Parts: sequence; structure tokens; C-alpha cells
Amino acid sequence: MLHRRPDYEEIESKNAAYVGVEPETIAQQIIDGLKNRHETLAIAESLTGGILMGFITAKDGSSKILRGGMVTYATELKHKLLGVDSELILEHGVVDGEVALQMALGVRLRTSINDVPTTWGLSTTGVASG
Repeated sequence: MLHRRPDYEEIESKNAAYVGVEPETIAQQIIDGLKNRHETLAIAESLTGGILMGFITAKDGSSKILRGGMVTYATELKHKLLGVDSELILEHGVVDGEVALQMALGVRLRTSINDVPTTWGLSTTGVASG
């Protein structure tokens, strides 16, 4: 989305290497990048339950870029509120790239203002255990 590589530090364990970037840093980079281009953002979250939007709104400048979002934790709400194809969900489940894409498109279109769609739709999806 930002068309540049964010700063990161690599954290190694004995089994694997992980790339770690603080969520607050990523949130500020998103805000700054979108503000500079006069673009807007809407977020559809599932498993993250609003945490992503929380990171964005905690930063200065978020009101310039964030139009809003939806937490569709229940599977049925992905179809009802975001327009995700219910057959797609039945066939592939919610942890699917096409489901995530339809969630992002759905939130982008549903946060239009004066018939001007939001520039970017962002989504997270997953399944909680237990």
C-alpha cells in the first residue's frame, strides 16, 4: 500500500528468523503515506476484532485518512454487511484470499462519502481456536 519497504529489524530464534515491526510504526507509516497522497482507508476486521483500527486511530493524523470500518467477527456478517459471497465462504471458509479480498472491497464501497469510494480497503480474517 505504501509502495516502499518499511524499516524493520530481524529477530532470530533457534528455530526460525522473524521480521518484526512495531504495529505503531506501521500505523504511522500508513497514515503518513496516505495523507501525502490525499487517499483514504477503510478497514474490515474479523479475528483481530478491531485491534488494527485501534492502532490507526491511536496515531496523530488518523482522522485525515480513516473513514471507518467494520468488525465482522461472525461469519454470517461477512456476507450480510460486507457482501462477501456466501457460497465462497461455504466452499473455502473464511481463511481464504478471495474472502479477504471481498471483505476489503466491501468495506471500501460501504464507506463511500458523496458517491466517492474510499481509496483503500484493508481486511483481516481468520479463525479462532476454542
